[in-house]
Amino acid sequence: MKIRPAKSLIAIAAIAVLAGGLLAASPAQAQEYSLFDKFSIGLGVSGLSFDTAIRVDALNIGGTEIDFEDTLGVSSDEFTPSLVFQWQPGRRHNIFGRWDAVERDGTEAVSTELRFGDLVIPVDATVTTAFDLDELLFGYNYYPWLRDRWALGFGLGFRWLDISTSTEITLLPQGTPVAVAQRETAAASAPMPFFNLDYRYGISPNWRLGANLGVFDIEIDDFNGSQTIVGAVAEHLAWKGFSWGFGGSFSAIDVDVNSSDWIGSAKVDVLRFGIFGKARW
Repeated sequence: MKIRPAKSLIAIAAIAVLAGGLLAASPAQAQEYSLFDKFSIGLGVSGLSFDTAIRVDALNIGGTEIDFEDTLGVSSDEFTPSLVFQWQPGRRHNIFGRWDAVERDGTEAVSTELRFGDLVIPVDATVTTAFDLDELLFGYNYYPWLRDRWALGFGLGFRWLDISTSTEITLLPQGTPVAVAQRETAAASAPMPFFNLDYRYGISPNWRLGANLGVFDIEIDDFNGSQTIVGAVAEHLAWKGFSWGFGGSFSAIDVDVNSSDWIGSAKVDVLRFGIFGKARW
């Protein structure tokens, strides 16, 4: 396994040190600000907007990079539930996780010839396409800068991705009275680690903000890729055992795959906006 940290990590480290130095000069507040929960688990609903480009190669022939939304009519906007949790085992330590999954499909008559693996899609063929993405995110942050009203920390996370896609066309070969369905599939799974920078700020005793930035490049066996995750959330501590909030994030995934199930690439940009409720202790 070969891991290549992204160059932007140097800039992130510099920002973290600078922000920590500047914020350390802030006077302590008299009020109590709850930046973390000892433990919380929550359920949310997110609206996702996708921009997806997929290439599936045959064994010795390169495939066409296909925009799934514009070319194949795959839905660009979806809603999905999310399960989140966080645990603070120590004052400066935080463990977090999230799971969600989305299934998309579409049917479209293509206007140009495409190659999807062994499948050649002719002009004007009607194509039915599916794209599924399952995600499990898990990470740990350490907060060396921790004050009454704000905290700044960094850590390492893992994002396990299951990506699967399929394309099917129905053709009536010359001289054959019966239509023939032709189908091609591709799938890939891999853990994608990332370095994470996390910031918390208490607006008031009942409101807190969070922001994070995660980046990394990885090359492992037959899978190599990069990712960027940027997010922000506002949370209202409604009462002692419950909170609700809203937030958004942007995620960019760019992977190359060379396995028995998929030879090719996937580029997936995801814009997310959501609301959630959490039980907290």
